[in-house]
Amino acid sequence: MALLVVRENMEIDLEDNRIPNNKANVFKNQFRDWSISSAVIGSQLIAYFPHGEISQEWNSFINLTDEFYSITAPGQKQRYPNIK
Repeated sequence: MALLVVRENMEIDLEDNRIPNNKANVFKNQFRDWSISSAVIGSQLIAYFPHGEISQEWNSFINLTDEFYSITAPGQKQRYPNIK
């Protein structure tokens, strides 16, 4: 659930007209590729290790990475002023 909120917020922020289109598009494409790849890897981990903790650890990693993407997205300086 948290992943969807982060992703929705980024999508809204990236629609801001103050962000150059090429930079926002590059970011969107990279984030889309990451989202697809991470979902594929997560599915494979669950398939190969259905009773292991590795899929939970992977989900934690995905959450942290998505938060990093959210913070470093174009146009986020006003949202997170302490980030340099």
